[in-house]
Amino acid sequence: QTYKCRRKCHKKARCIKGKCVCKGKYKGDGVRSCKKVKVQTYRCRRKCHKKARCIKGTCVCKGKYKGDGVRSCKKVKGNLIITKISITF
Repeated sequence: QTYKCRRKCHKKARCIKGKCVCKGKYKGDGVRSCKKVKVQTYRCRRKCHKKARCIKGTCVCKGKYKGDGVRSCKKVKGNLIITKISITF
């Protein structure tokens, strides 16, 4: 069974099962508006160490390196076990 939209869809929308839906990175009612959604990017406030990279605004040491990600990233000898603990209230 095919469904047709009752109204003409916005140029950045398509008709899906009788409803206008904004495409990809667009958000809106699908008829009158489809605005591009801004992708939030996180930048590190400080320059990361050469052995680190910026992940969601925090400098994190790469691979087998450990440190604060800004001033130091030293190679870890032996096995490295990474544990992330997240607590939400």
